[in-house]
Amino acid sequence: SWDSILGDFALACKVKISYSLFASHLTYGISAWGAVSNDKLKNIFHIQKRCIRLLFGKKLNFDHAEYYKTCARTRSIDEYLAPKEYVLEHTKPLFTELKLLTVHNLHNLYLLNEIFKIKKYRYPISLYTLLKNSPESTRCCQRTILLYL
Repeated sequence: SWDSILGDFALACKVKISYSLFASHLTYGISAWGAVSNDKLKNIFHIQKRCIRLLFGKKLNFDHAEYYKTCARTRSIDEYLAPKEYVLEHTKPLFTELKLLTVHNLHNLYLLNEIFKIKKYRYPISLYTLLKNSPESTRCCQRTILLYL
């Protein structure tokens, strides 16, 4: 039906918007982060989840402008005093459904890609000599090759 076609088109546009606005900022210089701690990535992951909820979320939350559209004067006293729902929507189903990578997975992917390129092209030579003698890097590159196959 027309609604499903329009919904798929809107979803495809939203995915492109998420890549252009959010993913581009996340991946800029990501391989230069190196062995960044999970605490630093956790803060960035919270921002990424917030962006995903804002763009693809099904429930309104405090990030949506529509959340604030009802004026307190238009609500009854019972609605005003009723307990509020402050539970945020889970983002794991959204990441899975849209096949988006979290910042942790993006970081690992870009690091593995850089190691793979250093091992394959042997450039820069200073990093290649460091990786050449390391058994951990050999296992890492073997896993990277399997990911690309």
